[in-house]
Amino acid sequence: MRRLTAGLACAAAAALITPTAAAAYADADRPETKQAAPQATAKNAKKSKNTTPDPVAAVGKRLAAGAGVTYRSATTVQGTVVATTSATFRLDRSGLAASDVTSRLTVKPAALGEDAGLAVRPERTIKIGDVTYLNSPLLRKNLPTDRPLVEENGPEAALLTGPLTSGRAWIETRNGPVAGALGVFGQLVNPAEPGTLKALLATTKSTRSGVVLDGAKTTVYRGTATIGRLHKVSPWLRATLPLKSAPKAANTAIDWTLYVGKDGLPVRLVTSWSPAALGMGSQKFTVDSRFTSWTANVRVKPPADDQIVQVDPRHLTAASPLGR
Repeated sequence: MRRLTAGLACAAAAALITPTAAAAYADADRPETKQAAPQATAKNAKKSKNTTPDPVAAVGKRLAAGAGVTYRSATTVQGTVVATTSATFRLDRSGLAASDVTSRLTVKPAALGEDAGLAVRPERTIKIGDVTYLNSPLLRKNLPTDRPLVEENGPEAALLTGPLTSGRAWIETRNGPVAGALGVFGQLVNPAEPGTLKALLATTKSTRSGVVLDGAKTTVYRGTATIGRLHKVSPWLRATLPLKSAPKAANTAIDWTLYVGKDGLPVRLVTSWSPAALGMGSQKFTVDSRFTSWTANVRVKPPADDQIVQVDPRHLTAASPLGR
């Protein structure tokens, strides 16, 4: 599969190996405020064990209630911000019912070569059920404009047509990348998926209670999981990073730190991994995500019809930076 430029993946890789973004973000590993621990006793230990929150059950209850959650994250390389993401999720019993994700690369335009003007623009991706809407200058640039975008007599004939020169800002397709072309630069682990959370916590190496984050006590879990392990249980990861396009990434380790509140709901997730298997340099991405508003009544709306051009998923596959 062809890549952007020499692809977004290749162009951005050069920038990320020697990051030049000027924005600063709080160090993901900065020391948290610690509370003085009482003298340990058998009684206290037993009480602590019985009151440890269950994150999987807590998130499951939020799904059953049809709640929502919002998050923001920053991706750093050697302490320098290279990408930011903000998103809203609408949840239901089946998992992620809808999402609205906005991503941006924050490296200097000169580092991105001929795609500079496109890559620095925000990219927005809306997904409702299995329909994906992408406002992505990078993808639009690499889609064909001289022939119909849906085969007239093919299996997708019910989808419309028309070249991207129509000026419509949004691409509509089926089962597209949930976080857009820039999703690989964001958070690969989605703690709003109970199955993913269960698999993540199964790799826990340490647990610490009583850590204060933003004025509230949290329980902190730390561990390491592979992309391949999480890929098996996470629809979010499968829609962000297709392993058939990058099979070597399956063995890539993700070091993670998860903070959960007294109610068991995730409030912060920090992950660190190397994109070397994707050909994007060996320096690690550290992604720091904050989750809020778990009880929100979220509405995710599609773009207006007159702003959409429908695209055969096969064309979108050819245009993706990861060769989806």
